[in-house]
Formats: sequence, structure tokens, C-alpha cells
Amino acid sequence: LLYLAPVKYISNEMRLWMIDGKCVEITEYPTWSYDGLEYVYPDFKFTKEDYIKFAENIAENWEPNDMYVIDIGISYGKMYVIEYNSFSTCGFYNANVSKIVKALKEKYTK
Repeated sequence: LLYLAPVKYISNEMRLWMIDGKCVEITEYPTWSYDGLEYVYPDFKFTKEDYIKFAENIAENWEPNDMYVIDIGISYGKMYVIEYNSFSTCGFYNANVSKIVKALKEKYTK
């Protein structure tokens, strides 16, 4: 399944590792920079908890798998899903890998 959307300028992007609908790790991409974008919503900030809530709310209705990563971006003050990726082949982007491994171990030792 492939969906192409109109271009959106991204002011921030986070990657979340999801297992069974819950976020087990979250990391921030390097800062995006587009001329003028930072002036559109200069005081509009999202916390990591905001991203986690957004991702977990989506997961309540649909998930591509029981383990995946979801990239969420901010464009002009709104959150958007940028893409879903395979859990096993995604980049770690400064993630705490031991935290991810611990969550995997818990999943498979129940």
C-alpha cells in the first residue's frame, strides 16, 4: 500500500518504536530547516508525550503489524504520520537500543 500526499514542510520529526500498540522508545530526527517555517508557529511546541499519545491513539484503530516504527512530523503546528517502517530494518536514530531489546524480550517471554 502506497499513499502519496501533497508536500508538507516539516518543522520537527520523531520516530517511535511501537509494540502491541504501545510506544517503547522515541527519538528525535535532526532539526528540519525551511526558510520562514520557524516563524509560522514559533511558540507551538509538542512534548514527547504528545507524540506518544498521538501514535497510541492511531494504534487503537489500526496498526500495520504488532511491531513497527512510525515517523510523526509537525507541519505548520499540526501532527502528521509521515511513514510506517519495519521494526527490524529501521534506523535507530540515537535510540536507546537496550530499551527496545528489553521490550522485545518482555513481549516474547510472556
